[in-house]
Amino acid sequence: MKKLFSLILLSFISLGLFSQQTTIRGTLKNGKGDVVYLVKYKDMISYEDEIINRTIAKSDESFELKAEVGETIYAILSTGMIGADIYLQPGAHLKLEVIADPGAQPLAYSQEAGLELNFLSDSPLNRNILDADALYNDFIMEHFDAIYKHRKHHLIDTLRHRLNKSFEGFDNAYFENYIVYKIAGIEHFARKKSLETISGEHFINKPVRYQNTEYMYLFHQLFDEYFISKSRQVDVVSFITAIRNKDGFDAFWKIAQEDELLKEDNRLLEMVLLNTIKELHNIPTIDRDQIILILKEAETKLNHKENRKIASNLITKFTRLKVGTPAPDFTLPGLNTDSLSRQQLEGKITYINFWNLDCRSCIATLDSIAKVYDRFNDAIRIVSISTDKNPFAASRFVETKGYPWTFLHFNKQFEVLYNYRVFTFPHNILLDEEGNVLRYPAKLPAEQIEDVLRKYSGRATGN
Repeated sequence: MKKLFSLILLSFISLGLFSQQTTIRGTLKNGKGDVVYLVKYKDMISYEDEIINRTIAKSDESFELKAEVGETIYAILSTGMIGADIYLQPGAHLKLEVIADPGAQPLAYSQEAGLELNFLSDSPLNRNILDADALYNDFIMEHFDAIYKHRKHHLIDTLRHRLNKSFEGFDNAYFENYIVYKIAGIEHFARKKSLETISGEHFINKPVRYQNTEYMYLFHQLFDEYFISKSRQVDVVSFITAIRNKDGFDAFWKIAQEDELLKEDNRLLEMVLLNTIKELHNIPTIDRDQIILILKEAETKLNHKENRKIASNLITKFTRLKVGTPAPDFTLPGLNTDSLSRQQLEGKITYINFWNLDCRSCIATLDSIAKVYDRFNDAIRIVSISTDKNPFAASRFVETKGYPWTFLHFNKQFEVLYNYRVFTFPHNILLDEEGNVLRYPAKLPAEQIEDVLRKYSGRATGN
């Protein structure tokens, strides 16, 4: 009876029926009116991310975010396109001060992009992870040559002892596992323990901790390119041949089961195979459409629900902004026109250009567009979307330069940048007459975009 109750309890947890609301309250220094986001990875194999909540900092710079959390998860708290790590526990109430580095470059939703979090309420997990990482990094820097070059492996035991001693009495399973996997990563990298030994200690028929960042970092350390270069029984040529022969997922699974190390753990084998499929998709000569078909089979044929979700996330990642797919919708205010939606751009081939005033390359791109505009404006619509914080400054710049095409402003709708995967500037995309992706990313004018425009404008005008 107890066993049955435990199974039911685990099922409810896995379904998220016992999730609790986690609240983040804070202040965004010098950020009134700015948007604050909470982003998480759907999984740490596909690294497909999603915005789970957003809000706007009030006039007193305060904000509040809430999220339903069923277990401890890693997330990224972001403002604009810069972010910082944060760990969310079910039912936790976090209070913090958020400080953005004014010199940070808005390149991506990234924990390394200049956002500082000062926890004002007691948050032992976040604080201890920060302190443990600092202790770890300082120790590795001090003893790098001794550990990695001279193989003084006793120093790894010294580091383990220091970490355990420093956080003695902190009873948190996520943190305890975090430290265990962090140490295991050094043991493998410093060649104290082999891949086979580390796998046996932490992966083969052991609990799978999809949400623990150090578990997944160790997973990638061991199993990235595993079937491509590390497996002693499986040759990557077998997978490539299966793709070319259009043999499907069953052939992939049969090949993967030839590996002696992984074949006894069905769940882990599925994870490594999915990671391999992701790697194969990144090889330019591989038929990527066939990879998508294999993943679609995996969605239904994999034994473990979490891994089926990873297959689904990989499909989403690989098909987003793919040629022929509908471009994401938006409605944005104009800098030199009325508001426009993506649907209103249909009827003409459209070249969309994301830019901002702080980007010199963006200004050069606008000048390059101006040089070709007169030759193609009848057949191709050009739309430049400013991501500047101050739309009035962008509008004055456009008016001064006299650019004649359509200019919009993103209006702090960071979902638009997220949906179009605008992580660097300038960023360009070409849409067909029906609003589907023609080229992503599109080339810059300096990279012969004129030839591309001529080709498609000829199609649009029937030439």
